[in-house]
Amino acid sequence: MDSDDTLLLTQSAAGNESAFETLVIRYQKTVYFAAYRLIHNHADADDILQETFIRLYTTLQQGKTIENLIGWLYRTAVNLAIDKLRQRTRLKETTIESATSESTESIHIEVPDNRTLAPDEIAIGNERRTIIRRAIDSLPLQERTITILHDLEGLKIKEIAEILDCADGTVKSTLFHAHRRLRQKLLPLMLELRGEAGAKVEVSDSKLRYTSGLEQKKEQLATVKR
Repeated sequence: MDSDDTLLLTQSAAGNESAFETLVIRYQKTVYFAAYRLIHNHADADDILQETFIRLYTTLQQGKTIENLIGWLYRTAVNLAIDKLRQRTRLKETTIESATSESTESIHIEVPDNRTLAPDEIAIGNERRTIIRRAIDSLPLQERTITILHDLEGLKIKEIAEILDCADGTVKSTLFHAHRRLRQKLLPLMLELRGEAGAKVEVSDSKLRYTSGLEQKKEQLATVKR
């Protein structure tokens, strides 16, 4: 942990409000977006932000030691977000808000700078992000959480395992299944979005293969020659 964070935590534990405020300012965006990317609701994300720092303050005042502040904040915010998602499920609130234009995240899919794009290309980029967001939201809760932490938040396998209090292997396995599920959901939609008519998509448990119409003809010709 950063030595400056360690000092601020020590000062906050001693009742220094200015030090605690510095921590809040430094990490409030990290906490907020970690929550928002899971629940897609600004009011709920703001509630989680407030509750996370209330719990941090309480923990420090109780004299407890925090060795990894970032990990502690992520773990608290993510667990609070998961609790809210489970409450929605119990209340049969299964519809999650779609991503809006303010959401710019993607899963290993690069979207060019809008300043260099034509209006129709910008529309495709926005639609692509919406498709990706919806695909992530359709994942089971654990897969969705780990995918967001790894692909959107950029956390490492070990960090996610610590946050979710599970084994590294569990995170790897869950991420593998989540990515496979996303490939199955996203590729046909992406091809349709790009207007690649006549494309053939083959999806198996171990790999995903795409053959364009032109490539199909080449394969057929090669077969005839043989």
